[in-house]
Amino acid sequence: MLNPTASIIIPAHNGQGFLARALRSLLQQTCQDFDVVVVSDDGFDYLPLAQTMMGARARHAFTPRPHSGPATARHTGIALSQSRVMGFLDVDDEYAPRRVEKLLPLALEHGAATCNLTRIDDATRAVVNRSCPAGAPPDGIFQAKHVPWLDGPLVPFVRRDCLMDYPDLWLFEDIFFLMRVVARAGGGIPVVDDEDATYRYLIQPKSLSYGTERDELTTRMYELIIEQATRGGPLFDGAPDDARRAFLACFRLKAARNAAYVAAKAIEPDLDFQKFSPRFDADMAERIAQVPADIQPWAR
Repeated sequence: MLNPTASIIIPAHNGQGFLARALRSLLQQTCQDFDVVVVSDDGFDYLPLAQTMMGARARHAFTPRPHSGPATARHTGIALSQSRVMGFLDVDDEYAPRRVEKLLPLALEHGAATCNLTRIDDATRAVVNRSCPAGAPPDGIFQAKHVPWLDGPLVPFVRRDCLMDYPDLWLFEDIFFLMRVVARAGGGIPVVDDEDATYRYLIQPKSLSYGTERDELTTRMYELIIEQATRGGPLFDGAPDDARRAFLACFRLKAARNAAYVAAKAIEPDLDFQKFSPRFDADMAERIAQVPADIQPWAR
């Protein structure tokens, strides 16, 4: 395809068992005005499979060294593209069939656009939850101060002039990228709440996002975010003040929930976070009610 409007960037690490499914979800898009850039972050050559499925629309790159991380992989893919709009897809996730059709024109018009994210149990295909509750955000416009309250990061389509860097983190890099993009795109971007356009985040049994390996990393990241939200730091460069305050309030609550989880896990060693979290819902609701009204979840 010559001069597609969008490029879909797919970082791949240990993705041999997943890439075909991710690409199949792209082939099923009702709008095909895009090419695909697969970025290997494990030294494996994914190009033969990608071109078998996508033809000449598929390109391939390697990160400077294996295990460079998600930020470097995405930046490598962006550098290879000349398209006007960038989209992102993790190798073990999927696009619903109308995602490109719905988001591409909105990103061109507004600088960026996104849709709800649906978490799905990969083994059963059952819906676990969605990032934005029904009716949120207000008026369908997502603001930077809404980012920390998400139940899973939204994945935007971004016009090239509104692209921002992913911070070089191993966790939460996507929410800071989203916050930066929203701020760059004028402080608010449209959100499409349509299951036919959703991003399907497929939960794997031993994913870093849900496994026990995450616990220590999560604690360190909470401490870093709270520190920089309090005293300033590069994570919040260019962020609106209400977004910084929302991150501070939200991550203090997340840290309290995480501490409660660690304590519960000491008693129940096999307890995972997803099973524990509902136990903390009532306590979390009481704490959220004490947050200033202008930065509470989905505040106008």
